[in-house]
Amino acid sequence: MKHPLTLLGLLVSATPLLVVPVPLVGLTAKAYAKELVAKIARDKSLPSATAGDPSKLKSGSTTSFSVMDKNGTMVTITKSINYFFGSCALIPGTGFIMNDPMDDFVLKPGSVNSIAPGTRPLSSMSPTVAQVISNVINFGMPLQEAILAPRYFQMASGNLNVEGRVSLNTFNQLTLLGHVLTIRNDWDGCFGRWHELLMGVSDPRRHGPAAAF
Repeated sequence: MKHPLTLLGLLVSATPLLVVPVPLVGLTAKAYAKELVAKIARDKSLPSATAGDPSKLKSGSTTSFSVMDKNGTMVTITKSINYFFGSCALIPGTGFIMNDPMDDFVLKPGSVNSIAPGTRPLSSMSPTVAQVISNVINFGMPLQEAILAPRYFQMASGNLNVEGRVSLNTFNQLTLLGHVLTIRNDWDGCFGRWHELLMGVSDPRRHGPAAAF
């Protein structure tokens, strides 16, 4: 009888991968950014459907693969079970807990993020990554300050979630724009965390202090 992990590997390798093209060139294009800026209204919040279509700016000739040389060689591998006990399913005889990131899928058919054989869910880390990068590039914050700044998160619909450290003025301004706010903890792990290895910067929202030796 084959080992459970071997059977799992055979199942995964036999499943065809459905690739959903991500318009990275369009998402990072200056023209797309200007298009979005032109739609911003200062007196109200706008639905996500007004974001437009960045795929029209993409090129079919770009392939991107990042490698760093031996002077700063870095290979990033993320191992995650998602929630603290994953799917709560243990592979017999191994001690490995199965993960549960399928909760990031859209349950209804018809979406690029719908559950289907060979697909992978969209990353829920994207808003945190984008916010920290924006704090550094657009507001000139040092990386540690950018990580410590209060965070915001909103799904395609529903309330705007903010950390409790957001200022009263910011709260009032967001309310005037039409947002319904849900105030979470001052340092809330639901917003994800960011740890920078090369600069020794850590995020207090979850465990992971910086250390050097």
